[in-house]
Amino acid sequence: MKKMNSGDGGSSAIPVSTELWRDIPGYEGYYQVSTLGRVRSLPRVIPVYDSIRRVSYARPCPGKILSPAVCDRAGHVSVNLGKRVRGIPVHRLVMRTFHGDPPPGMEAMHLNGNPTDNRLENLQYGTHSRNMIDMYRIGKGPLKLTPEEVRQIRFGLACGWSLRELAWAYRVSPACIWDVKKGRRYAWVA
Repeated sequence: MKKMNSGDGGSSAIPVSTELWRDIPGYEGYYQVSTLGRVRSLPRVIPVYDSIRRVSYARPCPGKILSPAVCDRAGHVSVNLGKRVRGIPVHRLVMRTFHGDPPPGMEAMHLNGNPTDNRLENLQYGTHSRNMIDMYRIGKGPLKLTPEEVRQIRFGLACGWSLRELAWAYRVSPACIWDVKKGRRYAWVA
């Protein structure tokens, strides 16, 4: 809680950010995810068999916050839920837990463009094309040209520059310039 002074000289407690935990669908009782994008394992008892002494016993396993690891070139982070399970991106876990499965054709997207910021308030479902447009808008798109460069290339084409000259100037292939000219790439740039 953060204390702030009110105008009457007293102080009141205002929550900065409340963290709410929920079970991850399919992993109920084992793993939870929070509204702040953290994932934790829950305390449990694991049955163990000692093959040398030929006895079975229960070993307590404490819960803990899992450490995410970078899982792709875009910088998204993932966690492993179990030994034989491949890493699952945290932003998908948060959205699936708090908003359900994505509608057909939709995916989880980060509103501020930071792939490690997995707070619920920073995530929403959207189409893949909307996600890509938002990435370009904030300057994190995977393509080589910025919207301003595309406008300059279009102007250069209108002025009579050759494909090779523009490709050399912007360090892309002539095929990329041709696709810009024909509207196959960057058609969304006005």
